[in-house]
Order: sequence, then C-alpha cells, then structure tokens
Amino acid sequence: MIALPLTHTVGLLDRRRASASAVVRRYEEYRKALRVAAISVAAEALREPAMATWARRSGAGVHVRSAEELDLAYAAGIARLRITLHCNDTEDLTRSGVQAAAGRFVVTSFAQSEALSAMTDHTQRVLIHLRADEDPDACLWVSSSPRLELVGVHHRFDPAVADVETAAMAMIASLSYLRRRSGAIATRLSIDGLVPAVPIAPRSLRAAALHLESCVEDACAHFRYPRPALVVLC
Repeated sequence: MIALPLTHTVGLLDRRRASASAVVRRYEEYRKALRVAAISVAAEALREPAMATWARRSGAGVHVRSAEELDLAYAAGIARLRITLHCNDTEDLTRSGVQAAAGRFVVTSFAQSEALSAMTDHTQRVLIHLRADEDPDACLWVSSSPRLELVGVHHRFDPAVADVETAAMAMIASLSYLRRRSGAIATRLSIDGLVPAVPIAPRSLRAAALHLESCVEDACAHFRYPRPALVVLC
C-alpha cells in the first residue's frame, strides 16, 4: 500500500468537509425557500454524515425505498414517525417497515395495499402513489381496508408527462372522489420531482413552490376540497 503524503490527506478531508457543508447549506436554503411546504429528503442522502445530522436535527421527513435505506435512516437517528417507506413488490421490505414502525407507507398497487394490511395488527397511515392519469378508484384500495388509513397521495412530477396544473388537478380530483365515495378526507400531498437533481437558486425554487401552492389552491377551489398540507421531496 502506498502511503499518501499528510498534506494530500488533509487536503482530501478539507474538500470532503467543504462538499458536505455545501450539501447541508443547499438543503437549508431549500427549507427556507419552500415556506409553503414541508420538505423531505431521500434516505440515500443520509450516507453523508453531515446530512444525516442535519436531517435529524431539522426534523425533516425521510423517504425510504430499500432495506438498506431503512437501516440508514435508523442509524442516522431519524424518528420513526418521520420515515415514509415506499413499498415494492418484495413483501420483505414492507414487513421490515411494519416491524420497525415506519410512520407512513406509500403503495402503488392493490397487491401492495393488501400485503400491508395483512402484515399489521393496527392502523397504518398510507399514501397512494398516483400518476396524473391514474384511475381515481385507486384511492379506494386503501380506504376499503380497516387497517389502513389513507392520509394522502404521493406524486412523482414529470414535466415531460404533465404540467404542475394538471398534476395538482389530478391529485385533488382523486381525493375529492374518495371523499364522495367514502366520506374520508385525506390531508397530505407529497410531491417528488419538483426540485431538480442539480442545485437550483432559492429564488427559482421559491417561485416553483408558490406556483405549486397556487395550482393546488385552484384545484381545491374547483372541487371544494379543504387544502391539504404540502410536502416536497428534495
């Protein structure tokens, strides 16, 4: 093994610290810019210790999509109620989330909602992942189960498929349909894809968030639906 010069090693550490600080600073700017919404982070961001510390101290929600990411969230000390687990077609992940008492679950199919319901002996809070063209009956998958409480919808925004206005209208339409069919009122909209992968200026992000809020309020007015809380996954 070739030993690196001490000055080189120190330089690497300094650059890593600077990079970590930049990431944390960017998320702090996101939180300040998104005053109309709460922010959540993807669990993979917790691989950076400084980011894990920031997420824990700020109380940010964390979205988990694998068993490894679930372990990351717990190792980072994230409160269980702040963990949102995205179910997949592997029931092992859902079971791990139930056993670990994750705060919320995101389901994308009837099979996933049935599996989650069968694994639990108490009420689980659930969001359903809706596309802009989703059948509104999808919300009934969850509301029909006595062990699942539909608290909202999760949507992956893709500007190549639909604009913000269309996405907001589709989500509120689904919740309005659920209210008419079951009387349940879901109170949470979770949005992924609003924040690009590359750093964005706070002013631009603030404008995007205000536009989202305006579109949601217009959709709520159209369907006479109470405005749900907004959560943006950064």
